[in-house]
Amino acid sequence: MLADHIGIPQLREMAGRSEQVSVDVGLKDLSRLAALLYADADQQRIEVQLSFHRGAQGFPEISGKASGSIELRCQRCLGSLAWPVDLDFQLAVVESDSDVEEVARPFDTLVAGEHGIELAKLVEDELLGSLPLAPMHEDFAVCTVPDFPGHNQADEQAGSDSAAEVESEADSQETHRPFAGLATMINRGAKGGNTD
Repeated sequence: MLADHIGIPQLREMAGRSEQVSVDVGLKDLSRLAALLYADADQQRIEVQLSFHRGAQGFPEISGKASGSIELRCQRCLGSLAWPVDLDFQLAVVESDSDVEEVARPFDTLVAGEHGIELAKLVEDELLGSLPLAPMHEDFAVCTVPDFPGHNQADEQAGSDSAAEVESEADSQETHRPFAGLATMINRGAKGGNTD
């Protein structure tokens, strides 16, 4: 498990020693991410590697990698969707908001504040930021059929076929525009009714 809090002095020491941490993180420990999962979070894990460095700008830097797979809920079919995780990130840790402007690219900044940083929260933030807003299977054919009472895949297919037929018929019929001549009538009335 990742440490709860690391203060700036401890973080500077770890960066000075170029420490590395490699841990297998259970997704049940990341409550915000666990709420998005399709299946039980107890069985899902992500491999995380963190490296601490002394930055050229004087700020401790954290390089991280996260890899594995997360089982999300497909937003199209509501079935299981295995989402591959292959994430790299680099952060410069600053003590206050005023230090943020001093950090050069390619680093994002993390403001530690008086209590330091939480590595588990840092990893969770990076994982959440890498996920799509609405995860879906890439191929529609892979989507599972929802298992609702009364749901029938044959009826669903027939419904989509009849909707396509209705669209085809509508395209072939002439469009009726009930107000098409209204502008002409208004203009004629305005010209004829003006007696000044």
